[in-house]
Amino acid sequence: MEGPDVWPLIGRDRELRAIEAALASGTPGGVVLVGAAGVGKTRLVREALHRWSSADRGVWVAATRAAATIPFGAVSHLLPAEPRSTGNPLALLNAVASRLGRRRGTGPKLVGIDDAHLLDEASAALLHQLAVRGLVVPVASVRIGEPVSDAVTALWKENAQRLHVHPLPTAAVDGLLDHALDGPLDPISRDRLRELTAGNPLLLRELLLDARDSGAMERRAGVWCWRGPVPYTARLAELTSVWLADLDTPTMRVVETIACGAPLALSLLARLHDTGAIEDVERRGFAMAERSGNRTAIRLAHPLYAEVIRANLPASRSRAIFGQLAGALAEGPRRRREDVPTLGSWELESGVVRHPEAVLAAARHAIARSDLGLAERLVRAVRGTDGADLLLARVLHLRGRHHEAIEVLPERSVDARSAVVRASIIHCGQNRIGEALDVLEPFADTVPARSARAWILLLDGHPAAALEAAQAVPGSGRAATAGAIAAGVQGRPDVAWEVGGPGVDCGRCLALLAAGRLAEAAELVDAGYRAAVTDRSRQLAGCWAALRGVVARDQGRIADARVALREAVALLADEYSHRLVRVCAAELAGVHAVAGDAAGAREWLARADGGTHRLFDAWVERSRAWVEAVDSSSRGVDAALRAAELARATGQPAVEASCLFDAARLGAAATVRLRLSEVAAAIGTPFAATQTATVAAWLAGDGPALERASGAFAGSGHLLLAAEVAAIATRVYQRGGHSGQSLMMSQRAAALAGLCQSARTPLLGYDGDVRTLSRREHEVALLATTLPSKQIADRLGLSVHTVNNTLGRAFAKLGVTSRRELAALFAGAQR
Repeated sequence: MEGPDVWPLIGRDRELRAIEAALASGTPGGVVLVGAAGVGKTRLVREALHRWSSADRGVWVAATRAAATIPFGAVSHLLPAEPRSTGNPLALLNAVASRLGRRRGTGPKLVGIDDAHLLDEASAALLHQLAVRGLVVPVASVRIGEPVSDAVTALWKENAQRLHVHPLPTAAVDGLLDHALDGPLDPISRDRLRELTAGNPLLLRELLLDARDSGAMERRAGVWCWRGPVPYTARLAELTSVWLADLDTPTMRVVETIACGAPLALSLLARLHDTGAIEDVERRGFAMAERSGNRTAIRLAHPLYAEVIRANLPASRSRAIFGQLAGALAEGPRRRREDVPTLGSWELESGVVRHPEAVLAAARHAIARSDLGLAERLVRAVRGTDGADLLLARVLHLRGRHHEAIEVLPERSVDARSAVVRASIIHCGQNRIGEALDVLEPFADTVPARSARAWILLLDGHPAAALEAAQAVPGSGRAATAGAIAAGVQGRPDVAWEVGGPGVDCGRCLALLAAGRLAEAAELVDAGYRAAVTDRSRQLAGCWAALRGVVARDQGRIADARVALREAVALLADEYSHRLVRVCAAELAGVHAVAGDAAGAREWLARADGGTHRLFDAWVERSRAWVEAVDSSSRGVDAALRAAELARATGQPAVEASCLFDAARLGAAATVRLRLSEVAAAIGTPFAATQTATVAAWLAGDGPALERASGAFAGSGHLLLAAEVAAIATRVYQRGGHSGQSLMMSQRAAALAGLCQSARTPLLGYDGDVRTLSRREHEVALLATTLPSKQIADRLGLSVHTVNNTLGRAFAKLGVTSRRELAALFAGAQR
């Protein structure tokens, strides 16, 4: 991670254009940049001096609170020594004017004035008079909301161009993050940094520096992740104290309360603090109110300052504030869904729990947001409350502490809820499938147990039985999700769409992938991914990132697949998700192999070992086939055939068909032809039919049929498969003496392979050579049909030796031995 010590200037084109226009117009009052602290005013002033003043025509004036107490303190470096000692302001003005006049050259000096609102009156008056005489043009920064004296205001009262410097747009913040981090940042960390810093580059810079120094920013699978609370450091504390300077005690109390409770209902805040103090906080820009339905909520203008204020509060003060908030919320009506969990969280922070059921609600809410650390704190605070131990066992299980979870539960399950938790621990944590199903058996008629059974059957590789079990539990969202995924891995998109309830889109996406409908799958996966990031659910965002990677891989976007799958590993990097992480690692191994990175492929495959859910064993073995194929095509074929058998055993016909087709791509077309035809007929999708048609045409040497198959793959978005089949057709036509068709298909293969981000497979060539012409080779070969090498060299600015070598490579790729054959081949392609 590179420190963000030198920021590029991003997202300020509008302001720079406005400054340039104002200076070019000769505006005597110059330019005044107004904005919040840290928004980038100083950087713009410095940039203006750098761009629009020569070395001897730019002056920098930095106003500070300390210098403001000294007459001429800010401009002391401009004053000659002798007149300064006379104490005569007019003489001093004339001396500085004379000095600047002698050095000004062809025009006035550009004066950058940083924090002009802090200028002492003498300095402001001097600069104003210099501007009036046309000796200087000020470019000043002023912090919004700060009191400004009349002498300072006179600097820009007349004729000055006033520009409001707004926070940076999201795209610019992303640009700064990408500059500061030498690698990708996970989307939830990115979203959190955007929110906390609210487009303020100074806050973003300091937060990144503090996160780096504290170790809160760490790299996982090559992806930067930021977890944990905002670090409370001297840099952030100093920025916060500057922002809150001059607040009286009642107003500061309001700010502290908002920081602890935000977003906070304005009506609730009004029950705790004086209305005048609340209005003062809003009027001075420290807080902002916004409508949310019928409620007006208030929050601090800068979310990061809220985090720092909370971290800096003494424990006694923090507890008192949360106690007041909890008391006020408990006394009033709690109409909104979030009111009860909010009450529970506030009571936890206050140290006094009066509503344990609200604390449990807060714990369930924290689980839904994947904040398992907070969930455990909440549940442990109300141990002994009905349902607390069961919820604690669930939290411990989700955190990967399965033995602790079992110990929290009673020795025997007394109801369906406790049986489900115990079965989940036994199944996911200890991989004892039969025992998990036995635990559920006494409660087999209950909705929770039947839903849990559907999930266990699914993950154990029985999707047909899981779908049947899920369909028997109508109205259960958990069962519906299991049913949709079960239908998806079976390649039954129609059934996946029939399953109702929340959380079923992952299953629908799998169904679209199985059916080869990549465009629809991509649209669905992008929507799911964005929603999960917005909700800041790391687990769900990780699952969608994994599916994004699989879609990109099937589309042939190998580099994009690698990025998405690394992101999935980073997001899912916790104990509970370790089996999903291994599936992602296996997929990463496969895409690294297809990208030609043998070492990276083997490294990721090693991380996939250790076991996944049985449902995904075929997926892992399919990736292994491509890793093995880098060194040995026969080992790759063997692994692909094993993957097909595993898919068949776990009821995933579409996965089996793809594994069989992979075996054909690796050299076993004749071996898989019969079984692939059977599976494709059972699936009945156009994608499976194209896979079968490709193998049949390949074995029969049917060029036109291969052309049609390549077009079908391209039409469904499978560009890598389309490129490979075009390459097969090239060779088939070449062996049959159809030089024109061979050239045409070779160029199609080249065009399609060029969209696949440097994919390297046996059919395309692991060295990237698909027996197609590079741009230079095509250019030289085309000229060689009519011109000798010397004329080609002269026309292209090459040596004759280079032309002949390039032409030799083109001959080898196109399978010709003379210029006559080359001319005939190009003529055939044109026909």
